[in-house]
Amino acid sequence: MSQHADPDPSRGPSRWELLLTESGTLETFAMPPAADPLEARLASSGGFAAGVSALASAQGRGLDWPLVFALGAAVEAGLPTAARLTILARSPLTNAYTDGQVGSAFARTLAHIAPTLVIHGRTRERRILLLEADRSARLLPVPFAPEEPLPRRCEILARAHSTAAVLACGPAAEAGLTGAALGAGVQPTSFTGRGGLGRALCERGLVAIVVRGPRVRATPAADWLELLARSPRLIERAQSGTLESALALALEAEQQPTPFALEHVSEHKHGCAGCPTPCGFVFERTRQGLHHSALAPLHAHDPARAQARLEQLNRLGIDSKTFAAWLDQHPDLEPAQLLFDARFQGPPPPRPPRRLLARLAQDHALRNADPMRTSPFLLHDAPDASALRAALAPLPLSVHGADPNHPEHKGRVLWWHENFLAALDTSGFCAFSASALLSDGLLTLPQLLARLHAPHLLEIGAQALLLLAKLRGRAPMPVEPEYAALRGLEPDGSVSPWAIEAARGNVLIQTAQARLLATTPATAVSTVVDEPAPSERALARLHLGFHGSLAQSFGAERTLELELPCRLETALAALGEHALLAQASAWRNGSKLERSAWVRAGERVDLVVALSGG
Repeated sequence: MSQHADPDPSRGPSRWELLLTESGTLETFAMPPAADPLEARLASSGGFAAGVSALASAQGRGLDWPLVFALGAAVEAGLPTAARLTILARSPLTNAYTDGQVGSAFARTLAHIAPTLVIHGRTRERRILLLEADRSARLLPVPFAPEEPLPRRCEILARAHSTAAVLACGPAAEAGLTGAALGAGVQPTSFTGRGGLGRALCERGLVAIVVRGPRVRATPAADWLELLARSPRLIERAQSGTLESALALALEAEQQPTPFALEHVSEHKHGCAGCPTPCGFVFERTRQGLHHSALAPLHAHDPARAQARLEQLNRLGIDSKTFAAWLDQHPDLEPAQLLFDARFQGPPPPRPPRRLLARLAQDHALRNADPMRTSPFLLHDAPDASALRAALAPLPLSVHGADPNHPEHKGRVLWWHENFLAALDTSGFCAFSASALLSDGLLTLPQLLARLHAPHLLEIGAQALLLLAKLRGRAPMPVEPEYAALRGLEPDGSVSPWAIEAARGNVLIQTAQARLLATTPATAVSTVVDEPAPSERALARLHLGFHGSLAQSFGAERTLELELPCRLETALAALGEHALLAQASAWRNGSKLERSAWVRAGERVDLVVALSGG
């Protein structure tokens, strides 16, 4: 017999807390309102901020961290490309904080019930949690065996419960694999791993959550759609999906991008619910999602093998990045081995990211490297450093600070990007859409936040990260000094008293910037390339490589004959005005070039329009 819980009518609609018991009962958990004004402000902000507030509320009352599902105001408003749900938990893989974002229709359906869902406790028997539009909840028997593939589970539940959205774990989670993933939706199913979130759900005794009711419809806002349609990066992403970002990563590593025959592995494109810029592809055989971030580590030079492995991982519900980390040491490893071989039950060996800032994020950022999925877009993807300098103001950014491969000023660059992504995850607006609009110069940061009706959202993101730092406690290693100073952390990772006071006063970013400026030597910071002008110039050849959509306009290769050396901007002007060209990032021997950089005879410059992450 199913167990039923009715919500407490005295509680507000924003946070719904449920308590599962070992005996199989389900109750509404009445948590007192937050006494701390910081926790209360974040709880009302939605998304990532509300999720962190829910964790703090539980910890403050001596409870274990719950499993939290939180969506933001942009999702509730039905803004185009806003359909993401943030899931927060203690990672079964690392026993530390983790979070992840998932698309599909789940967030837009949950929005009509409770923007923040908090699950405490566990039930002994495997169950389905059904949430209804009237804010009632029931525990139901599971209608499939433990070995049922994850996408198939979602299809069974969606068919059994009309107008329902589904989030489920797979066979791997039920087998006890700590690196198990979650799947959401059908045709295709979207997946998120991020520290074993599938196992985190299963540890509650739940194999799926079904939300039944109406869903928020995408608002056909003409002004938003017009902006999105003008973004070269979103156009590129809609045409080539997340696979396009492989081009930029290859250029940074001084590699030629690997050809990937999309027509052999996909039949149509897809994205989050209501998104006008689909970034993924669908398998012909299984209708499962295909993304570069999942495929890249799985022998992406061999599309057929990469697809086959990803298909197995998705069926079992195994995080592709967790599997890829093991694959480095065991090249012949097959996904099913993780379920019965004890060697692969714990956390895999770390895979150091190639990018300098990503390595810094992995070691020091509060959410680690995974949620920094578009990091650092203004550093890597924008055609020059002007947008990043504007975003960091009043903090200066030197020439070396604008170099992705130089350590100078990277603490402040990491701090800003992490604040920005925390803000977006609080709103639920797509990180790729927002990053593209900023990188392409279509919106300034204040204009973007104004359109999201949240001018102080960056401050809220910084406050949520500070509260998360307080929850996490001391860091396992000394924190990067500049990042720590701006984040409000002591060298050991504990939170500085001034930062808590500033956050409660709603001036955390302003205070952090002022403190850093006050302790930084007041020496002039060079923001222009100080390379001397060449003494001699002569007619010579410069070789250009074009990738993605740029190749459709200019061809894969082109040789220019002009007076060299010259500034890169002078060479590009010879190609004429072109929207994609104006926004392309330029790379030479693995290093990014500012438009003011000198290029010389015989050199090759590669140009790509892509958005970091996948």
